[in-house]
Amino acid sequence: MKQGSVLIQLAAGSGRRDGGGRIRRTATVAGTTIIVAATSDGGFKVLMLEGHGTVQLPDGQTVTLTAGQEVFVLPG
Repeated sequence: MKQGSVLIQLAAGSGRRDGGGRIRRTATVAGTTIIVAATSDGGFKVLMLEGHGTVQLPDGQTVTLTAGQEVFVLPG
C-alpha cells in the first residue's frame, strides 16, 4: 500500500484454523478491527480498534497491540 488507509475487520473464528488471519506476513489478527494507513514517508501505521494482534517490524521484532494502541512502522 503506497497511500491511503484500509479498515480490516476479522471476526473470531474466521480465516485460518487458529481463528485469525495474516496480512502479508507483517501482522496477524484474530477477532479484531484494525486500520492500516500509509504514511507520507513510505512507512505505515497500524491502529488496533478492537481485539489484539501482532505486528512484525522490518528488523524482525514483533509488537503486540491491544484495543486503542497503535504502532508506526518506519520505511525500510
